[in-house]
Amino acid sequence: ASSVEGTVPRVAHPRSPVERVVDDVLDRRYRRGAMVGQGTVGTVYRGQHVSLGRDMAIKEVRSVFQFASYLRRDEIVRRLRQTVETHARLVHPNIIQVLDQNSEREYPYFVMEYAVGGNLRERLTAEKEGRLPLPQAIRVLTQICYALDYAHAQDVLHIGLKPENVLFDGQGNVKLADFGFARI
Repeated sequence: ASSVEGTVPRVAHPRSPVERVVDDVLDRRYRRGAMVGQGTVGTVYRGQHVSLGRDMAIKEVRSVFQFASYLRRDEIVRRLRQTVETHARLVHPNIIQVLDQNSEREYPYFVMEYAVGGNLRERLTAEKEGRLPLPQAIRVLTQICYALDYAHAQDVLHIGLKPENVLFDGQGNVKLADFGFARI
């Protein structure tokens, strides 16, 4: 890829069709790709572990600092780190796995497994009547209940359950995300 004056050179990564910014590597471990979502706390990017070539999601926390300016930065970072660590302890087939974090950067980030199947909001929007067929709805609701039951047994509450936090893996299984992030 060549550089045109005033633009950042881009190359396509051989393992993924997503365009990558050449030097957008976090901590020499994670290559950040295209944005896949944005919320109150931060922005989620498709990412890849540099040495393993494994796809993952990277959530960079920027916007929370704008919304919570009355709190000191170190307090926000402490809450973020604690929330991410709590979520990371939830190891269950229906909960997104948190793999890593770096809260020492200007804009902290954490790394999670990448849910290739999108989220429940996207699935509801794609349906003609805005709702899932009954058998699929029962499966989704049951898997959400399994995940919440497990988390509650660990004394962890979700607090921000919404269709955007109900993600899906490649087989259509539920993967709940963002446990406790509403508290930050």
